[in-house]
Amino acid sequence: LIWVAGAVLGIGTIAFLILYMVYKGGRDIGLLLSIGMPPGFIALKNTIVAVLIALLGALLGYALSVPIMTWVGKTFLRIGLSPSWEYLGRFAAGSAATGLLTALVLSLYLANLDPTKLLREE
Repeated sequence: LIWVAGAVLGIGTIAFLILYMVYKGGRDIGLLLSIGMPPGFIALKNTIVAVLIALLGALLGYALSVPIMTWVGKTFLRIGLSPSWEYLGRFAAGSAATGLLTALVLSLYLANLDPTKLLREE
């Protein structure tokens, strides 16, 4: 149950932050569209950036979990806790998949809008 709650929280956080990042870049997308950049290239650029940010966040979160788990284990449970390396790949893959799906869908949607709407931030 704790793993499921953590996964839902993590995926939700990643998706929300990427949605916010891409949506706030709407004016930039409008500018790129207005100078003739293809919508597919804009979506690809945003998706690559989002996947890299999601992967970096997963790796940093995993690195920060080491001292936090050690402290919680010593302070509250009186045992030594440390995160397992076998889960790092799953966390990274889940983060990358969430970033890919979220950014790709929103970027394709925004890149196919009228650039004047994006420049006016409607």
